[in-house]
Amino acid sequence: MPMQLTVTVNLLGMRLFQVRRDAMELTIDGQPTLAQVIDLVDDQNPGFRQAVLDQAGGLSKQIAVLINGDNAQFRGGPNASLADNDVINVIPALAGG
Repeated sequence: MPMQLTVTVNLLGMRLFQVRRDAMELTIDGQPTLAQVIDLVDDQNPGFRQAVLDQAGGLSKQIAVLINGDNAQFRGGPNASLADNDVINVIPALAGG
């Protein structure tokens, strides 16, 4: 029987990107990566993947992605492995003048 993990995804301040659901709990089979979670969130919020990933497939510098409070860039970016009960927060960069 495959192992199932549950992760929580919070899309904080992402209404600018037309997200439909800004908080969700996802149950995923196997050993998921951040890229798999991005794909699942994009299924429910079309355009999310494009907002979060750059053209090379890495995490966009315009969006902060945190896994349990740690910058996902330093955990492997889209290839970061996830564990049961991880919390992923996605926050757009704030700028102003």
